[in-house]
Amino acid sequence: EAMACGSIVLASDIKGFREYVVNEHNGFLADLSSPELIINNIKKIAKSQQIINVRKNALKTAKKLDIDLIANMYIDIYKNNNIKSD
Repeated sequence: EAMACGSIVLASDIKGFREYVVNEHNGFLADLSSPELIINNIKKIAKSQQIINVRKNALKTAKKLDIDLIANMYIDIYKNNNIKSD
């Protein structure tokens, strides 16, 4: 949601977020286990020379995750795998 709004994403560096956020490409991944680490990472982001590119890449990523595109992808998967619904 943040990416779709053009906001900068700062997410915990864990598996679920790594599926969508590529560090310093379309967002930022970091250890966010303490308030001090969160503050330090926000300061690092604020100083980043790549922030405009990160924002552009985030918007591109969000467009790929549009609900209509995802829904059609699942429909195709079901059709191609001959999965029958009840």
